[in-house]
Formats: sequence, C-alpha cells, structure tokens
Amino acid sequence: MEERLGHVWHEVYPNNGSSPRDAVDQANERLALLCPEAEPCPQQPTAPPAPPDDPADP
Repeated sequence: MEERLGHVWHEVYPNNGSSPRDAVDQANERLALLCPEAEPCPQQPTAPPAPPDDPADP
C-alpha cells in the first residue's frame, strides 16, 4: 500500500512534463492563450510549492 501511495504522490506534483499535474498545467496555459480573461489575474507564484514530505519515505 505504501508503495502504491508513493506512486500516486509522485504524480500530483510537476516533474518536467510526465506527470498528470504537468498535463493539467500545460492545458491551462493553452486555454489561457485561447481565452484571455477580461481582467488580469493576480500575480501567481512562478514556482509550484514544494511537495510535502512523502509519507511512504521512512
């Protein structure tokens, strides 16, 4: 169970293009180009937050 959780944990954080999180981020960037908002968005952090400690890692 711990190993499976570790695999899921790894996929919810960006990892240079191969995680589902990266795919969602890329889709959001493309959507923003197609459908710009009327009002500017508040400044977003340039780097994603660091993932919390991995519970599968002792």
